[in-house]
Amino acid sequence: MTEPVHLPPASSDVRESGRVPESLTEVFDPALARGERAALRGKLTEYVIVALVVVFLAAYEWLRWVMRTELHPVWMTLFAVCIALYCVVRAWWLGGRLRALQAGQQLWRLMSVDFSKLGERGYYLFDGLMDGQGLPLGPVLVGPAGVFTLTVRTSPPSGRPFEKADHVDRTRLRLGGRPAFADPLGGARSAARRVAAFLESRGGTAVKVSPVLVLPGWRIGRKPAEEERDVLVVSEKTLATEVLAQPLRLEPKDILGFCEALHPAG
Repeated sequence: MTEPVHLPPASSDVRESGRVPESLTEVFDPALARGERAALRGKLTEYVIVALVVVFLAAYEWLRWVMRTELHPVWMTLFAVCIALYCVVRAWWLGGRLRALQAGQQLWRLMSVDFSKLGERGYYLFDGLMDGQGLPLGPVLVGPAGVFTLTVRTSPPSGRPFEKADHVDRTRLRLGGRPAFADPLGGARSAARRVAAFLESRGGTAVKVSPVLVLPGWRIGRKPAEEERDVLVVSEKTLATEVLAQPLRLEPKDILGFCEALHPAG
């Protein structure tokens, strides 16, 4: 059962702060991340050992052939090459998973600071939400400035100096001077519409849900005019600043009402 997370004050230890939504990275619990990282390293070691064994067997067969034995090493070599290629592919995939976990832990630490700031100002975080069809709704933030959906898109910067994410207008987002793929602005709006429909089905009244697009690792550059800015484009470092800069829309009773609507038993 999903419970609302009342985010703690910024003075709290980061490790004790409100749990970051699971869709932001693959693992947010540091203990679980350490366990999975250890498991991945164990698998990597396993594949390396298997590859070394089959290479040794192939070398041994070559040695026997050089020594004029009857068995030819070609068959063992082909077998060794196939096994080694499989191990390389698996190790490459596991290495990517390991890098994603490490990046996820770093993002968790950075996001925890911003969520602590929001918690100090009376914001509640919901994650693990499902709609009526059992589809995930993504993380939802409820507080004095309204209801926000958090959509995270990971597109790492290339590392070039002064590279920024520019929100040109309602339909265009440029990352480092290049158009963003897969319409992340549209994806953020879609998430907000789904949460708004979910809340309306629970409470019977229409509600404005503000979409937030989080771009980890990016510096945020150009912003459109306020009348065209229906999506907040932020980084993991500017989320709290942008949300807290929004005008206050909800009274405490309204906040509690939305929290009840987002609670599965509400």
